[in-house]
Amino acid sequence: MACLLNPLLRYKGVLCMKIVCISNDCVDILVELGCKDWIVGLPNESKDKFATNAVAIGGFGTCSLEKINSLKPDIVIGSADIQSAIASKLVKAYHNVLITNQLDIAGIFSAIRMIGGLVGKPAEAESLVSRMSSQIDALRRVRKSPIKVYFEEWNEPYVTATKWISEMVEIAGGSDVFTAIRDRGFYLDREVTNDEIIAANPDVIMLSWCGNHIDTAVIKERKCWDKINAVVHDRIFPIPSEIVLQPGPSIIKGLEMICGILDSVET
Repeated sequence: MACLLNPLLRYKGVLCMKIVCISNDCVDILVELGCKDWIVGLPNESKDKFATNAVAIGGFGTCSLEKINSLKPDIVIGSADIQSAIASKLVKAYHNVLITNQLDIAGIFSAIRMIGGLVGKPAEAESLVSRMSSQIDALRRVRKSPIKVYFEEWNEPYVTATKWISEMVEIAGGSDVFTAIRDRGFYLDREVTNDEIIAANPDVIMLSWCGNHIDTAVIKERKCWDKINAVVHDRIFPIPSEIVLQPGPSIIKGLEMICGILDSVET
């Protein structure tokens, strides 16, 4: 793919492209690859995170087609099936579009390599994957017995962890109580009931709701949750969504936090 784009890069006179990112993980990847200045449009959250002149084009699920059109990008990059609607509109508006669909850690590495190839930086992408792999290996925990974890990705309805988060829990020495359904890509296919959560009786509850505020006192008041081990021992932990729900380099910070939580529980 990089070979196909090289004529475009040479035509512009310098090695660069005009890229619009419609997901924050793609921004993180491009920044790590040294392509921050190539980004002309990005989600609001990334605009706040990085000092950049790029235009904020809306939220993850609320990107402005009008703003993207005005930027005249060479390519638009996003991720996840949930962006299929905006991706379809972009294609119909004659934009080049890449939507990655990473569901696990191996998929995150594949997405990094794909984007690296696209922008002509395969060596930098391989270096990033290697560094992340080493960081994951350094964080890997072996515990006397796995700590049972319920990870909640959404609260209405209750949705449990996608596969890469479930893998992070395992790397940290935990046991995802709903590992049997983690391969289901669409988030609503990982819906669980109140009774199923109570029956699983996790030792630890972790929650991350895509940027929404989490009040642990309200969590404790859920119906019959006073029977759950994690609630009895006050082991309820909100985790910032930007370090677990965005499938890119930021998951290392998320893994560090999950490891720290389970380390504190074990001691």
